[in-house]
Amino acid sequence: MPWSGYTGSERKLAQVAENYFNRIRENPSIKKGEQIDSKLSWKPSLHFQGFKHETIAVEASETPYPAILKTIHADIINVQIPIVVYCICPEDAFLLKSNQVDIKNLENHGYGLLTVNDAGDVTRRHACIPLIQHIPEDEVEYEIKQLTKKIKIRIRDAFETYRTDAGSGLSNLTEIVESVVMDAGRKISKKGWIGSDVVRRGHLHNLLDQMYNVPQCNNCKAAIGGVLSYVSTYRNTAHHAPKNRKQAHRKHKECKHGFLEGIKQIKNFRDAFKTSLQINVSIVDI
Repeated sequence: MPWSGYTGSERKLAQVAENYFNRIRENPSIKKGEQIDSKLSWKPSLHFQGFKHETIAVEASETPYPAILKTIHADIINVQIPIVVYCICPEDAFLLKSNQVDIKNLENHGYGLLTVNDAGDVTRRHACIPLIQHIPEDEVEYEIKQLTKKIKIRIRDAFETYRTDAGSGLSNLTEIVESVVMDAGRKISKKGWIGSDVVRRGHLHNLLDQMYNVPQCNNCKAAIGGVLSYVSTYRNTAHHAPKNRKQAHRKHKECKHGFLEGIKQIKNFRDAFKTSLQINVSIVDI
């Protein structure tokens, strides 16, 4: 029997979750209390096929952060399937002061959260993306702490998008990389090192090539080459539709790596121009 190992309240939560997803996902083919994959021993309360080869899984629990999710966290990430995981718990448990640390940890670890009130209404408290794509907020804050206020704000905006749509968030981050390069191009153009026409046209690869080849930027070549490689690798990642679950899993890993790598490239690029050329690279609207 589905949910036979659950308490009465957990079984009721699972049934509410089933009704909720039947409504918002137009009656997907929901599996109850079954394994998602033979390499993953966990049997969530329910799971079903989502968009873009993702699997949506829900764990019903009387507490916001069920122990099973803490136990199998690494296993979910390692299986070659992009899995989105929600916990569903009573609203009363969500509101308890003693549960607030667990609720914050649940979000920081990449899980979504649904709550159910006494009337049976469902509220989504935390949205989520596949665990393989999850980046903790603290990690982003650590990586951007030495950047300018304006760049930090733009990266945080991109990260907010990333947390619900990783592909779009990565696209936004690559636009920030492009904006930083354009600002550097404008500043060295004013010094007469490159022509203003290449900046005005806004072709990023041509601009980076020009920077790479001018003698004044010799000490910045590694940083310029790094950005050029990054843009070539990640600029269109979000637009490549995966054909199966394995490809989707790989794409999701690339989005995570691409987002963090983009921040590092921005830092390296700015540091190189400041140290070698005494040029403070900022950001422009493009």
